[in-house]
Amino acid sequence: MNFVGSLQRFLTAKLVFSVVALVFALWFRPPNAAAQIAMVNVTSCGPGSFPATCTIPSTGAGDLLVVGWTGSSGPSTLKSISDNVSNGYAEAKGTKAGNWHAGVSVDIWYAANSKAGATSLTVTPTPSGAQGAAVIWEFSGVSTTSPLAQAGALINQPVTKTPVGPSVTTTSAGEVIISIAAGSKSITGIYSGNPFTEDSLVHSDGWAHLIASSPGGYDAQWNESPSGAYCASAAAFLSATGGLTYLLTASPSSLAFGNVMIGSCGTLTATLSNTGTGSVTLNSISATGAGFSPGGPSLPFTLAAGYSTPLNVTFCPTTGASVTGTATVVSTASDSPTVVSLSGTGQHNVALTWTASTSSGVTGYDVYRNTSGGAYTQIGSASGTTYTDTTVSAGQTYNYQVTAVTSSGQSAPASLPGPVTISSP
Repeated sequence: MNFVGSLQRFLTAKLVFSVVALVFALWFRPPNAAAQIAMVNVTSCGPGSFPATCTIPSTGAGDLLVVGWTGSSGPSTLKSISDNVSNGYAEAKGTKAGNWHAGVSVDIWYAANSKAGATSLTVTPTPSGAQGAAVIWEFSGVSTTSPLAQAGALINQPVTKTPVGPSVTTTSAGEVIISIAAGSKSITGIYSGNPFTEDSLVHSDGWAHLIASSPGGYDAQWNESPSGAYCASAAAFLSATGGLTYLLTASPSSLAFGNVMIGSCGTLTATLSNTGTGSVTLNSISATGAGFSPGGPSLPFTLAAGYSTPLNVTFCPTTGASVTGTATVVSTASDSPTVVSLSGTGQHNVALTWTASTSSGVTGYDVYRNTSGGAYTQIGSASGTTYTDTTVSAGQTYNYQVTAVTSSGQSAPASLPGPVTISSP
């Protein structure tokens, strides 16, 4: 046996497996994972004289790079942006703004579907040598084709102590909004209660972002001290799904079975509805709680937006105890898992069977019961030779009598079943 050769083959196989596992981990994402926009990095550059090279953390592939500029000296505007991996940058049309009396300006540029490994950006304004600053954001989960959803600018804004950015109206949940304000004095921070996240105050200007949770109008508001004139711009970018939402709801959200006889089963139904705008795939359905079992479509099952499918839950109790549980649906919805609460109680029962009476003219039978040797009380009637008593309690002993009823109204003993003790629970 060639021990060295075997060891080499083992190590080679192990290395190949490790590489495959690493590639899988790097490239595989659960469904819809890319749909969630997240900020990866934000870097301030300046203030100073530009053109200048800004150093940033190494970027990932397919992300959105956004460059916000504030300048003075004229005021200035951006002429070009480039980086070390040749990403293509373009102006977010409609974001160039200035306050020409105060000598300040703002502008937003971006690169969609970025190449990995960008570590330095060269920001070139016009005129060359202008004083300014840049902030560079990197976002994952943004559309790689046409990410810019809306842009706006406010030019030559009057003196105030609470400057605002242009209002941006998003049309879908999950869009990211960049907002920048350049003041003639000093922007000191986000106004209290404003939902935007402050990212930088470099150059005494304000830089912020917001990942909107729902469609609507949004604008950043700042504090400026002392009061001063200003200009501002904002841009909104779409998620990788173009704003699709993935939601799965259950109605009702709880199923109460009440009392179900031991040895039998009850079934109730909830409706699973896709209330989002993108298709959702159901991957697993499970239940907890003794006696509960779920049933639904054959999995995996894709549910288109606006459509529904039934979720059937069966309760088959084996004891007389009260049981609670849940039915859980795991899916590609952003709010997964979808959970339905379950409750039910096993109902004890006594199934009586007797021999038919030989008396003539028998039309039916009356059933009697006593507890602990007391008097017999009629609990029901039967047309045949069977009767199920569903009014028994755990831990009790019952005696039964059955009499036949004839057409003349007379009764005669049919049989005397022995005592029955109900288990606990």
